[in-house]
Amino acid sequence: MGYIPTPAIESLKQMVPIATVIGQHVELREDGKDVFVGESPFPAKNKGKIRVHNERAKFRCESTGIRGDAIDYLRRARRMGFVQAVEELARIGKQDLQYLIDKYSEQESLPFDDENE
Repeated sequence: MGYIPTPAIESLKQMVPIATVIGQHVELREDGKDVFVGESPFPAKNKGKIRVHNERAKFRCESTGIRGDAIDYLRRARRMGFVQAVEELARIGKQDLQYLIDKYSEQESLPFDDENE
């Protein structure tokens, strides 16, 4: 298998709402315009909240200071590697993922598989 081009990753992050990703693991409630809040899934002495900003496609854990985008969340909360997190994001968003064999080759597509849900 090849590599996933950066523009494809950026496009995927924009297409799949971060609240959809985090909402699969954390019960989120609306806390303003396009802002959601829930219990932090990250271990900390003081159990705090996680804030999810859909418009900015970012999250921030108030108890640990961990923050980032949907891929960062999957890597930290689900303990995934980068490529695995990108593939999981594509699966959640039901998007095909394009791989490049090398810089000069044609693309290879990994289709979304609906049977694994």
